[in-house]
Amino acid sequence: MAAELNLLSYNVCGACGYSKRRLRRIARYLHAAATKYDLDVIVLNEVLWGGEYDVFSLAMGDDWAPVNDPFFQKKIPLLRCGGSGVMVLVNHKKGFQLGEVEHHTFEHAASIDRLATKGFTLIPVIKERVEINLFATHLQAEYTYPNLFGTRFKWPREKWTIQAQLQQMVSRGKQLSNPKSAVYVGDMNTDDRNVFKSVGLHSALRHDNHNTVCGTYYGDGDENKQDLDHVLTHTFQSNRIRILHNSELKRLSDHFPIVMRLHFPQSEGEGVV
Repeated sequence: MAAELNLLSYNVCGACGYSKRRLRRIARYLHAAATKYDLDVIVLNEVLWGGEYDVFSLAMGDDWAPVNDPFFQKKIPLLRCGGSGVMVLVNHKKGFQLGEVEHHTFEHAASIDRLATKGFTLIPVIKERVEINLFATHLQAEYTYPNLFGTRFKWPREKWTIQAQLQQMVSRGKQLSNPKSAVYVGDMNTDDRNVFKSVGLHSALRHDNHNTVCGTYYGDGDENKQDLDHVLTHTFQSNRIRILHNSELKRLSDHFPIVMRLHFPQSEGEGVV
């Protein structure tokens, strides 16, 4: 027996500013994509303010309820901001079960990411008697912003790297009863597949997809585009990521949504009643 998980990951770019009109346009597009691709799970990055979370919760309707709180831990007291920025919604019409949700935080970066509490959220999804463990994240960048509105200089940190953050997630994944059931989704802030390989993960992004990329540095122009959004697994998947793009989406965010259908066989001895 095997289970399929259809998911979408999208960095909605909090840097574009809070606009109910923009967020509702994104929600309308997500609804259309959910129908077209029969989505089970939607992972959003950079939902930075409580108002954004509320708009998405209402606009997505009763069928798409959030299952985590991006503001479970925050830097700015009394305000609903400075959280992880990761919002996960599941399609309740599908009728699958969810396990206990876990939140983990990374050590805070010496950059603008210090204003957030980035980490990862682990959500066990039990579908067709197979437990799939979804790790939703937005990794911290490895550089600071000497001039936020000017050139973006890269200053690698020695203490905390993207590799170290990935390793923290993978270490939790290896504690699962079936580590092969883990899938790591979100903005990884790198397109270096060697970093993924160093911690035993495979990217499902096509290697020849250079004309359309799923992430870029905000405001830096086309020459600096990078593939930043990924679906990572411990074993190779037969399917590949599909990058969704059109002229409207290019105006809504500096990232494009990605969708993928994953297959997870039931491991020997596994079975959920």
